[in-house]
Amino acid sequence: MDSSSRVKEDNDNFDFEGKNWIYQGLGFGIIMFVMMGILFPILDESISYSNSKYSLVMLFIIYIIGGLIYGIAVKYVLRFIGK
Repeated sequence: MDSSSRVKEDNDNFDFEGKNWIYQGLGFGIIMFVMMGILFPILDESISYSNSKYSLVMLFIIYIIGGLIYGIAVKYVLRFIGK
């Protein structure tokens, strides 16, 4: 097995290839939402967020969109670095 075929095999196994970037991004967005939208405001009582359920829904949507942007950005960065 020469080095060129080994590099091709390594490039085929990116975690962000195919649709995996969607799952990676959604996972990142959900983790960030739980930490930044729920956990940190509970731990730091000086932060006052609106207790409206709509503010949590808006935060969730923002973090999910941010996670998807993160996932696609990492996919293209890894693809660029792999060349």
